[in-house]
Amino acid sequence: MLLENKEILDKVDLELGRFGLEREALRITPSGKIAQTDHPPVFGDRTRNPYITTDFAEAQVEMITGVHDTVEEMHKELTLINQTVLRSIGDELLWPYSMPPVVDWNDVRIAEFPDCHTGSDARQYREYLAEKYGNGVQLVSGIHYNFSYSESLLQKLYGVNGKGRSFREFKNDLYMRVAKNYLNYHWLLVFMLGKAPIAEGIGEPEALSLRNSRYGYQNKEDLQLSYDSLCDHIASVRAAMEAGKIIDEREIYAPVRIKRRNQTKLLMDCLEENGIEYLEIRSIDLNPCAFAGITLQDLKFLHVFMLTLLALPTEVSFDAKALADEVALYGKEPSAEVLALKADFFEKMGELCEAFGLEGMMTAATNLPDVTVADFLTLAKRQKEEALASPYQSVGFEDMEMSTQLLIAESVRRGVKVKVIDRRANFLKLEGQGKVEYVKQATKTSLDTYVSFLAMENKEVTKIILEDAGFPVPAGRTFFSVDDAMRAFGDFVGREVVVKPKTTNFGWGIVMFRPLAGAAEFRDALEIAFGFDDEVIVEQFLHGQEYRFLVVGDACLAVLKRVGANVIGNGVSTVAELVATKNAHPWRGVDHLAPLEKIVLGEIELHNLKQAGLSVDSILAAGEQVFLRDNSNISTGGDSVDVTGDAHANFKAEAVRAAHAIGARLCGVDIVINGDLSDGDAEYGFIELNFNPAIHMHAFTYEGEGVNAAPYVLAELGLI
Repeated sequence: MLLENKEILDKVDLELGRFGLEREALRITPSGKIAQTDHPPVFGDRTRNPYITTDFAEAQVEMITGVHDTVEEMHKELTLINQTVLRSIGDELLWPYSMPPVVDWNDVRIAEFPDCHTGSDARQYREYLAEKYGNGVQLVSGIHYNFSYSESLLQKLYGVNGKGRSFREFKNDLYMRVAKNYLNYHWLLVFMLGKAPIAEGIGEPEALSLRNSRYGYQNKEDLQLSYDSLCDHIASVRAAMEAGKIIDEREIYAPVRIKRRNQTKLLMDCLEENGIEYLEIRSIDLNPCAFAGITLQDLKFLHVFMLTLLALPTEVSFDAKALADEVALYGKEPSAEVLALKADFFEKMGELCEAFGLEGMMTAATNLPDVTVADFLTLAKRQKEEALASPYQSVGFEDMEMSTQLLIAESVRRGVKVKVIDRRANFLKLEGQGKVEYVKQATKTSLDTYVSFLAMENKEVTKIILEDAGFPVPAGRTFFSVDDAMRAFGDFVGREVVVKPKTTNFGWGIVMFRPLAGAAEFRDALEIAFGFDDEVIVEQFLHGQEYRFLVVGDACLAVLKRVGANVIGNGVSTVAELVATKNAHPWRGVDHLAPLEKIVLGEIELHNLKQAGLSVDSILAAGEQVFLRDNSNISTGGDSVDVTGDAHANFKAEAVRAAHAIGARLCGVDIVINGDLSDGDAEYGFIELNFNPAIHMHAFTYEGEGVNAAPYVLAELGLI
């Protein structure tokens, strides 16, 4: 059907589609036993979380992607969900293999569900399965691949093959044809992707997939389902139900299912009224060597496999079921028939790929290296380590800024639907609790008014608003040119002052003098500041330690001591070498893609070294600390220290009050405290308020435990 219509089709028609994945995995203890703990409460109501739920057992996690146009995006999302689960289950692991570890089946806990209609139905169904099939086989896990062809492909094929049928009728016939061919050829997927060759107590040395054999999950009786047409299929399913062979459509354990999304009634009724939307492919074992349970390359192979099914006749000369059973149990030593049929299929697959330029889509791993059951525990531990290696990164979104990555991961964890609508701008669409919110860079939200954003962006306006509200702020003046400010040099010389752009963020363009000595250095600082804005503030330098207070709603969630970019000597290395060593820390990066920014030896850093009588080639004595920046921003190479537990309640309350004074619900409040942070009577002053506070720097601190503010942001938005 595809090659015959090559002149009206293009590569994009074939490459795109609608794809989704469901992956099952057992939570296990570090020793390899099935976990007896509850489904982690951080995932919320399992009947509502669109990403993370449970399957049969309480320990059997099910991970579900959304629907994607490409297999690449689908695989990225599954990888992110898998990473999120591994980071959320304490010291537990995910069993990476389809066949369950040896357990006492009497200890298998059926999944618990909320006390509601949906929850009660889910529980009763699992109790029915346990009674009918037993607990052990229920724990066999795999991957379900939800597949439909692109709408453009279907429409073009309909245009030349409709033959008086409606588009819905054409789609139904096409998908039934493909489903029938899937049953004819799914043995080839088992041969190529079978990854369940061994299990304790089962002696089948030539097996490729015990999961797809008689040892796996199969119906008790032959349901005798028809795939000749949708009408016949629906009738055969209803007949099986009426005969008591299955309780409902969920109990069809065939290699492929005919499906439709968003059904509000029984599936067969929905299919009868609205037609087929997609096919659920169920023959795929977990690949224990793949972090997400399946590789991207195997998904590409699956896609071209499904395309090839369109080109094949539905009548075959071989016994498809017998061949599937043979490959599952004896596929390591394939028969001549299997090899011949595989070669024929691959020839047709190759013709299709060559005709449409689908390069690199025919390769798939054929089997696992020699492994033992004990090896799977080693793989599980390795995958846990991989998930925890860079806890500040959300896989698939590493190019986005850190706070946005944190909010994405937390949304997945808490069951808030998340969609990236502008990747470069870090713009997200979030859905939860019946609400839709649009968020930019994690903390630019509908919670704050536009005028509060403008006020916080303007440091002079911020100071006036705070001063009017009775908060202590540093005295200062605003200038509109370098020459204008230089005429006031005499008012500042000999005093400790800060020169900064009127509108700035991340500490850009700020220079401090303690005290200001010469006109030349004052001019240099002004030129730096005017490089960021056409208005510059010169204000009093406040003595003490600067702290960032993070306010979300009516609470101060976290307090961070920020230590400006600095190096500590060792008596051997130059300043440049010390900077390079510090920048090699795995938590340092650039463009807010890591918790700590790399130190840059730029204009301001060189200025401060010069002020201290040093250069990049100077060798510092052991223990000698030199500050390269007077400002303490993490975004300019500073160190972060979590001091939330040390901060006096008075300071936290003042931070909240200041944020509310300017009309902000999400705000970073910078306070200089001249004294002990735990002393509520210590002298203090407000430096500025920040309308887009980074939350990742509170979660991943240079020192201290850290605070993850992402769930509080989601809660403040009313999404959880």
